[in-house]
Formats: sequence, C-alpha cells, structure tokens
Amino acid sequence: MPTNPAESHDPATSSAPAIRVSGASGLVTSVPYLLGFEPRDSFVVVFTCRDSGRVVLCLRVDALTIAPPPAKQWDVDGGTEQAETVVGELSLEIGIAVRRALAAGAQLEVAHVVVFSDRALERTLRETSLKLREELLEQGVELGEWLAATGEHWWHYDCPRAGCCPSTGHQCDDSAGTRAAFDLVTAGIGFAVSREALADRLLPDGSALLPAEVMARALAESVLHAVSRRGAVGWRRAREDELVAMANPVGTGTRSLDSAAAELDEDLRAARWAVALQDPRVREPLMHRLLFGGSAARRVARLQAARAMLTELVRRTPAPEVAAVAATLAVVAWQQGDGAFARLAAERALAADSGNVLAGLIRHAAGSGLPPSQWQEVLASYTPAMLRGTRPMPVEHDAAPLPKAG
Repeated sequence: MPTNPAESHDPATSSAPAIRVSGASGLVTSVPYLLGFEPRDSFVVVFTCRDSGRVVLCLRVDALTIAPPPAKQWDVDGGTEQAETVVGELSLEIGIAVRRALAAGAQLEVAHVVVFSDRALERTLRETSLKLREELLEQGVELGEWLAATGEHWWHYDCPRAGCCPSTGHQCDDSAGTRAAFDLVTAGIGFAVSREALADRLLPDGSALLPAEVMARALAESVLHAVSRRGAVGWRRAREDELVAMANPVGTGTRSLDSAAAELDEDLRAARWAVALQDPRVREPLMHRLLFGGSAARRVARLQAARAMLTELVRRTPAPEVAAVAATLAVVAWQQGDGAFARLAAERALAADSGNVLAGLIRHAAGSGLPPSQWQEVLASYTPAMLRGTRPMPVEHDAAPLPKAG
C-alpha cells in the first residue's frame, strides 16, 4: 500500500523560534502553525520536552493513503488486523524520523499523537493511532496527549475521567495557536489554509516569467566568463554578493527584485541569479553567509529575506533553471525548521529536473526529521573562501557539505 513520506517541522533549530505548548487545546491549535498549513486527514506526532513543553519536532503523515475510508477497505471484520498492517507502514515513516532525530541528539522526550480528520472518531483511525503510540513507546518515548480533532473541536481518545469529553467535543482555544502563529510568522515561516495552498506559492507566475532570450543571455554570459579562471571567480562572486545583499536589506524593509539596482535591467539580474545558483561555488558560500555572522536575530532576518526573495525567483524562473533556485529555497526553508515548505520546494525542483541531487537530499532530510543543525555543524567547519574554491580545503575534509550537482 503506498504511503506519503512524513513531513516535518523542526522548531528546535537555532534559526526557528521556540514554540511551547501546554494542554490538549494548545496542542491542537498550534499544529497548523507548526506545519505551515491546516492538516486534513493526517496523523500528526508532536514531540516536546518533558519539563518546558518546548516543541522539538512535528511530523505529519497522510491518513487517507494509510487508512482509506471504510467503504474502500474497512467494511469487513478484522479491523484490528488491518490496523496492524497499515500502522507498520505508518510507523516506518515516523520511526525513521525518530531514529534520525535521536541519533542527532534531539531530545524527543514526550510524543503527542493527534488525528486530524472528519473521520477521527472512527474505530479504524483510533486503532491505527493507538498502535502508533505503542510503537513510539517501544522506542523509549514517553506518551503524552492522544487526541482526535475535527474542525474546531477535539476529543481525548482515552478520557482521563468519566464525562471528560462532551459528545460535541471540546471547543478549541486558539490563544496557544495565536502565540505560535505570531512567533512563526515573525520568523518568516508562513501559514496556508491547506498543503495545496502552500504549494501554490511556488507555481510559475506567467505574467512575470523571465523571457527565454534573457535566460539565454545570462547562460551565455556565465559561459563567457568561464573562459578564464579569474573571470569565472569574479562573475560567481558578484552574483553571491548580490544575493547576500538581498538578504541583508538596508532600511525599513526587504528590497524586492523590482527595486534592485535600477542601473541594470531587472530581468537580466534575476536571470543571472537563477543561472548562478546552479553552481555550488555560489550556493554554498551564500548559505554560509546567511547562517553565520551577527546575532541570532540577524540570522533569522536573513533567512526570512532570502526565503521571500527565492520564492519570488522560483515563480519567475522557467524550467529547467528553476530547479536550482527551488533547491536553494528548500535549503533555506529547511534551515528555518520548516520541513513542510522545504519538501514542497524540493518537489518543485525535482519536477523541473528529476536528477537534481540537492533537491532529493533536502526532500529526504526534511521528510525524515533530520535536524537542520546537523548540516550547520558541517558547514561551520568551512570558510566561504573554501566553499568558493579559492582556498584549499582542510586535509580532513574530502567532500563539500552539499552535493556538487545543481
């Protein structure tokens, strides 16, 4: 039976705000903001620290592909056996994410399981989520809330006392969700009414798509400068500096593509960036400069500005060049802790170029709960000059931190 890979959000990364949840209602109302969209027909597992309630990792798996509606699969006896079958596939996705996070040192102390679906109170989804909890317990994780959520109401699957949950469910208290939304939106992590709406933000903008002749000129320009090593280094460094400048806005607001460098045709400038991001000698030092230097607040602001700029560039860049831009955006979103958007950006890149190695790696990392800090630690052992190829790598390093494929 096919399953959708898990999607994750990792607020524990240093570039994402600390989100804390308390109580069942706070948990239910915070999840949409943690994921970046309103979950529907989804199993969601939220891992928190035992004492502080700080969210460490949030994972989501599509419930419909794992537990189809009763008319299709569950209208016969033996629902428990069916649940055992499908939970094996569900726990495989969640289990991979949990093991990776634990191996990277994440403190996954308490696991809260929430089923978001109009069918959440049905026996099938309840049994599947129960077996998922048993799997998590076997991995040494303490069990927290176990909830069903439909619309603006929620129920305990295991009411702690008689009469705990009314038949109509508990009304969601959105105060916790509002706090989470404020912290995440301030950090540049957006929210959409659905996963589809979030994906729509990466669709091509036909009215602003870069003309083919402009893309051809930018490509020819990069090839022309590659004739000499000095020319190639200078061309790449100029693109890198321009992109960093876009992520370090001066004044009250972030500069947009439309206001950048009035002395240069804006379309050509954007096309140059799209071409340059195919080269890891531009992309990797760019990420180094976005992630390191200055205060944590400045780092958050740089990632936020880079995400906005790259999202716009994705919408303007034609295929196949859009693959490199979308893959870079996936890295930025992943470093923000926004695994769901990182996966969508990686999928956008792979749709344009199925062989894009970086996009494939980020899709896997963001879907498996791999902490972004793990890559930051590797990247920190390099200097921008090493990543540009203008300084030798240390002897102990025999590979760059990201693959050498656009």
